Amino acid sequence: MSNDDIGNPALAALMEARPGAPVDLLDTLAALAQRPAWHASAACRGRGTGTFFVERGESMESAQAVCAECPVVDPCRVAGEGEVGVWGGTTGLERRQQRAAA
Repeated sequence: MSNDDIGNPALAALMEARPGAPVDLLDTLAALAQRPAWHASAACRGRGTGTFFVERGESMESAQAVCAECPVVDPCRVAGEGEVGVWGGTTGLERRQQRAAA
């Protein structure tokens, strides 16, 4: 398979960077390198991660204020399942509590 045969630009770039690597590994890496479409509409886009991943005991209010204005909180909250930090306006503890209640 040549790089010209690949429709995925991320996969093509990985194949150039790692010639001879197994294609299934490259497919996996390419998929990880691509962001979901909803990321383009996220209110946090372009902001640093420090607001959303704070030290224990620090306030999450700044992150939650950004999320309150965000049009894609639902897919973000789903993406944050099992993660730390604020995702979709919820903390890890809040997501665990919501999952337990469901």
